[in-house]
Amino acid sequence: TKSRIKLSQNKIIREALEKGFAEVKLDIAIEVFSKGKASTSEAADIADISVGEMMDELVKRGIKSGITLEDVKESLDTAMKVVK
Repeated sequence: TKSRIKLSQNKIIREALEKGFAEVKLDIAIEVFSKGKASTSEAADIADISVGEMMDELVKRGIKSGITLEDVKESLDTAMKVVK
């Protein structure tokens, strides 16, 4: 019982730290993106999330992604080359 409570507390602390680190990485990624020092994909790498998740976070926070139609076309061209 006492050791089980200790294990539960350790698990809670570990999970809290992991979630905290994830949030810190996301905040840093969004900050460097907002300052124009990182692309969406670079910011996603910093935060260790997918580009789609990064784009969702940017939208949630009211930050424009700066993705142009040309960016989308280039991504589609790259994807089509991989598929072929």
